[in-house]
Amino acid sequence: MRVVVLAALFASGFAQQMQLARNYSGTAFFDLWNYKVGNDATNFWGDPANQGVVNFTDQAFALDQKLLFVNPAGNVVMRADNFTSGAGNASYVRNSVQVLSKDPITPGSLVIMDAVHMPFGCAVWPAFWMNGGANWPKLGEIDIVENVNLATSNAYSLHTEQGCMASHQDAMTGNLVHTDCFNQTDFDTGCKVQDSDLSYGSGFANNGGGAFAFLWNDDGMKIWFFPRPTVPADLSTATPNPANWGTPTAFYSSATCDTTKFFGPQTMILEIDVCGNFAVDDFSSTCSAVAAQCTDVVPNPAAFDNAYFEIRYLTVFSSSTTGITTTSSSATSLSTAGPSTDSPSSAVSSQLPSTPTTAKSSGQSLYTLGPFSVLAGIVGLIFSLSSW
Repeated sequence: MRVVVLAALFASGFAQQMQLARNYSGTAFFDLWNYKVGNDATNFWGDPANQGVVNFTDQAFALDQKLLFVNPAGNVVMRADNFTSGAGNASYVRNSVQVLSKDPITPGSLVIMDAVHMPFGCAVWPAFWMNGGANWPKLGEIDIVENVNLATSNAYSLHTEQGCMASHQDAMTGNLVHTDCFNQTDFDTGCKVQDSDLSYGSGFANNGGGAFAFLWNDDGMKIWFFPRPTVPADLSTATPNPANWGTPTAFYSSATCDTTKFFGPQTMILEIDVCGNFAVDDFSSTCSAVAAQCTDVVPNPAAFDNAYFEIRYLTVFSSSTTGITTTSSSATSLSTAGPSTDSPSSAVSSQLPSTPTTAKSSGQSLYTLGPFSVLAGIVGLIFSLSSW
């Protein structure tokens, strides 16, 4: 009997409870971000013509113009303007949205985004990424969703100062294309992992989308992508458990990249750029039959009909409250609807606190996060034995 109890106590020391830190789903999405306003002047190199041909709008304008809304299925839609013509206007730039998280992503964080659609199309450059802030890349950059034009697969990458390398190919299911994360190698490609054709573009949309999960812990950084039929049931709950998700799509091990050294607190960014250096440089590979150059597409609103995110839920979990304001609240239902049309689709409800809670409960997820958890378990075990 004592052996069983001891084993249970010791095992508990290897796990740290994950708390829901922020739920960006539904109408709560609108007020939980800062909105970049203006052009994309920082997003080009070399030829100034590579600058994004975009105007990022504020929250009020985005809501008024339906660039940002919750559809009847309960999903957040964030899109580029697909109704305004710029024909005959040589200086025309297309309205779009870029949002930046108010709360930082820090070690011990788990970020989950489930989407039924992500932006694609000629001149379209969407991204779901994180940035350490000033003096790039001193505090690092993490790209979870990124590609351009009519590309068919997503790419994951880190961008850092010299000294950070990706893990070996056997540690991930994605295709490791570049191993060096240093921004001055491979034309700033970063340590890049390429995913399957269901992870981006029309293939992603036609398959009903899927879910991305990013985990930053003592092991390093892991990213999973799950096509719609394979999305784990626990992703939409208050108890997601990465230990059950198998080999990650991309893995950046702490053994080859000290993520606490090369990355500071990260701002989470969701955006839809128009042209810009990546889309311009890659334009001819997938869009040469559509137009001679990226900027030729911009005036045509119909070219941006697929330039939108439709997000079922976006949640952040944390092993601590570092950098995140937490308040107690009651649980509310998160609607995780399927691919939507003009009519609401059937929804599956999962219980998630609408705002963070500082209380630990038996219903919260247990997940191994590192040596501190082990030490805490050992101390707890010794204390339990001494009082037995």
